[in-house]
Amino acid sequence: KPTRGRLVDNEAAASLPINIISEGVVTRSVRDTANFFDQAESYYRNPKLPAIGRIEGPSGRPLRIGLVLDSINGHETDEITRQTVEATARRLEKLGHRIEPVPIPVHSAFPDDFALYWALLAFGVRANGKKLLHPGFDKHRTDGLTNGLDRMFRRQFWRLPTALWRLKRSWHDYAHAMAGFDAVLTPVLGHTTPTLGHLSPDVPFDTLFERLRQYVSFTPLANATGAPAISLPMSHTPDQLPVSVQFMGRHGCERTLLDIAFTLEADHPWPLLCDFSRNSLSSGESKTRDSLANTV
Repeated sequence: KPTRGRLVDNEAAASLPINIISEGVVTRSVRDTANFFDQAESYYRNPKLPAIGRIEGPSGRPLRIGLVLDSINGHETDEITRQTVEATARRLEKLGHRIEPVPIPVHSAFPDDFALYWALLAFGVRANGKKLLHPGFDKHRTDGLTNGLDRMFRRQFWRLPTALWRLKRSWHDYAHAMAGFDAVLTPVLGHTTPTLGHLSPDVPFDTLFERLRQYVSFTPLANATGAPAISLPMSHTPDQLPVSVQFMGRHGCERTLLDIAFTLEADHPWPLLCDFSRNSLSSGESKTRDSLANTV
């Protein structure tokens, strides 16, 4: 995701007290992400931010990168995800970069403030859905998560002014904490991909919301602070689901994140879906041959 203000915002962003919406692309290669930003910049360039320009590979420039393993909400990252982040840090060190553990660069109240802001958005959707979404919107048909967040906001709305102040302030807190660092390395999610139904809207709200807080515990920081961030698939689980790491950069420094991504992609190319398909096909063919041999 780009720095807030890097790309042209959509209409919905203008109505938000704090814009946590990002435009962008999900790609299979760093090259495609770099080309997207290069072309987007030819269409619109924010004069308040450094130009990204065209990037075609790693620069080889040594970087100072912070390391965060556990989220600010008190939940420890699971073992597979932690090992992936630590392995990525060691890989970067071998490539000449400096890795240093750092505290999470925002106020300790951030998780509760962000949760209240999320609840505000749900309240707004239920109250103004006909204007925001569609004239036929029916608030009585919203799912359990939206309804639960709406109730949460109604109970805690009195906290909103202070929460909004701290969330807006998080831009400056983050910028101050990042002084002297080129980027910070974190997990993308608090644990590996859960089974289907774990995050179903049919799960009771209190249980579902706690599960979400444990799972989506790193990316909200980049959303609220407006910092650029990139996610890279650096390993996979035993059942072949991707495990990703996140790099967040200083405001306006997407170029550095693309540099890191190109470096890791060149040193440790990640598997593509077609690779898994070929492996599955080969495994299936092998099992078929074994079965035929046993039959004969």
